[in-house]
Amino acid sequence: MNTFRITVVGLLFLALADSARATCGGIVGWGNDSVGQISGIPSGNDFVAIAGGESHSLALRSDGSLAAWGTNYFGQCDVPPGNDFVAVACGEQFSLALKVDGALAAWGNDPWGQVSNIPTGSEFQAVDGGGNHGIALRLDGTIVGWGLNNDGQATPPNGNDFVAISTRWQHNLALKADGSLAAWGRNVEGQCNVPAGNDYVAVSAGFRHSFALKADGSLVGWGSNDDGEVLGNPGSNDFVDVACGWGWTLALRSDGSLVGWGRDEFGQVSDIPVGAAFYAIAAGHHHGLALTCLGDLDNDYDIDLADLAQLLAHYGTTSGAAYGDGDVNFDGDVDLGDLAALLGVYGEVCEPGRVRLDAPFSFAVPFIEAGAASRTLHPNPEP
Repeated sequence: MNTFRITVVGLLFLALADSARATCGGIVGWGNDSVGQISGIPSGNDFVAIAGGESHSLALRSDGSLAAWGTNYFGQCDVPPGNDFVAVACGEQFSLALKVDGALAAWGNDPWGQVSNIPTGSEFQAVDGGGNHGIALRLDGTIVGWGLNNDGQATPPNGNDFVAISTRWQHNLALKADGSLAAWGRNVEGQCNVPAGNDYVAVSAGFRHSFALKADGSLVGWGSNDDGEVLGNPGSNDFVDVACGWGWTLALRSDGSLVGWGRDEFGQVSDIPVGAAFYAIAAGHHHGLALTCLGDLDNDYDIDLADLAQLLAHYGTTSGAAYGDGDVNFDGDVDLGDLAALLGVYGEVCEPGRVRLDAPFSFAVPFIEAGAASRTLHPNPEP
């Protein structure tokens, strides 16, 4: 052990002995970073939900407040104040959020009323944003749409048996209570030709393609395959969540690892971080996001002396380092940047799965249990 390592350990006992403990996780990103989609990611392990848009992203903190980064040309990153939010969603160049009282909030680009015409009321349980339109799921199981409607994307089907929704560009997907699927909007590439069956548990709409997760952990895709975004499906049955971007697809396995396929000009597929420590995902146009317990190298959901020792044992590794070796920032080496990242969250505790906010409510985020994942966040009374 060199002098540098001894000094670091000594400082830890002096400066971090009483470090505050937190819940949830930190954000990892990869892919296009032309306007800070990756480099602008906020630090910390206090995030419980993430969403990606064209060139911006949103995150929900454990205290119910919001964070945003990336391009802000239309004000899509000017998040509203408050700590009463329970879910976030990104449209193309606008942002949406759901409040604990069931009301919706919107900000950003508004040429088609996707912000100014947002529905009022306090009866919503989920929201999502497309190219220039939004959709929301009411507590009574009905869906409402607003904004651009040139392909019927803002005119949802009738019925009160819907339990989850997803949109990306000009088409939408919905999951029904009986496990079957519905779709509406643009269908030039067959992205609305939903497969038959009633064994689905989650849906994700992409630019011109769609995916659904089955109860057995397998994935089914349809629509455009111009970039291999559909047929690149690995075909296994160990998935717990799926997220579609612009010509590419991202999936989360039951062991906490990530896999992607399709369009890859910005490394959104080839640069997916390795490891098995992830428990939530989101796909922007050309960038990906995931939640993990940053600094938890031994997968015990806290960042403590054992994690520090693991990093120090591999300190100086210049290539081929794994996350468990101390590559906290997923760049293939273990250096001062990784050490700084670990020290920044030292003493914290992550609890993937059910996350309690600092408010009188809680909600579920995707968790590692086959057949039980969902991209929709529902406010629930405290158990």
